[in-house]
Amino acid sequence: MLLMTLPLAAQNEYRPFKMDVGFLLGEANEHSIGLIAPYLEPKYNINNHFTLGMRVEYVFYRKDEFIDYNPEDPYLTDLDAVGWTFSSLLTADYYFNDHYIRPFVGIGAGVYYMYINKENNYIPSFSENGLAFGYAPRVGFNIGQFRFACEYNFINSHEFTLDYLSLKIGFEIGGGKKWF
Repeated sequence: MLLMTLPLAAQNEYRPFKMDVGFLLGEANEHSIGLIAPYLEPKYNINNHFTLGMRVEYVFYRKDEFIDYNPEDPYLTDLDAVGWTFSSLLTADYYFNDHYIRPFVGIGAGVYYMYINKENNYIPSFSENGLAFGYAPRVGFNIGQFRFACEYNFINSHEFTLDYLSLKIGFEIGGGKKWF
């Protein structure tokens, strides 16, 4: 794949390196947890339509009554939870055009490290952590150097069910069109 993209790199109208910086607003899948988090994504423009990058994201969350009440085991219900997820993914984006407004589709795959601390009125706090593989398909568009995207993070973990949807707003530093 690299050998096929090298001839296309010579046709690139964009500067090769850029950095996406921004914030996300999100919602965890099964737990109604609101998320706000920063992200960074250095990228390399292979050609006018294809970029490769590495996304680094840190998500923090807090949820009261993380697990609903269970009359069979009241000690492990109505747990309050505080936690975070750190992810590092390799990403690829395909841009459909090279105009001022550039829609794209992409995907990322990599590792997620999750930590969660739980407690309720019956038990002292206990924590869990784990490392899992995951992937994140995404769609969005750039308007000039501003980036807007929607991304869903599928985390393949047996201990946690913290898949999350995120709406991202960011800014690209570098990577704009070359001026000859």
